[in-house]
Amino acid sequence: MGILGVQAAGIEDGARFSILTNEVVAITDPGYPWLPWLAGAVLSLAVFAVVFLWSSRLGHVQRARGIGGFTVAAIGLIVWAMLLSNLGMYGPDSTLGVPFGVLGWIKFGGSSTAPQFFAALGLCSVALAIYRRSTSAEGVPRDPGD
Repeated sequence: MGILGVQAAGIEDGARFSILTNEVVAITDPGYPWLPWLAGAVLSLAVFAVVFLWSSRLGHVQRARGIGGFTVAAIGLIVWAMLLSNLGMYGPDSTLGVPFGVLGWIKFGGSSTAPQFFAALGLCSVALAIYRRSTSAEGVPRDPGD
């Protein structure tokens, strides 16, 4: 999502960025970044399918652990992106407000709505799993996988 976010920002501003270094490689007319946004939507759908739908085959505890780990990573990415954006921690090199390399990917990836949505969805999913576990019928043996 970070790489796609950098490319979309460049297209909107009329700049083409190198995919690996985020350096400006060409100046063009500003445009609408439909291709990076479409790719971001497909990527988000794939992440949703893998993390939330595929994990439904697991027991409640394993699912909560997997989604919980994913949620912690998403929140870490969001916090890191906020620090980069708000504290100006770009390092000495940046072009047009886009940090070079990985820092640019983190800034644009973490400030994207996708990780924020998935973090919220993950928190709700883990809370629901904990609630289900705590309110399960007493006296009923629990699945060893739960």
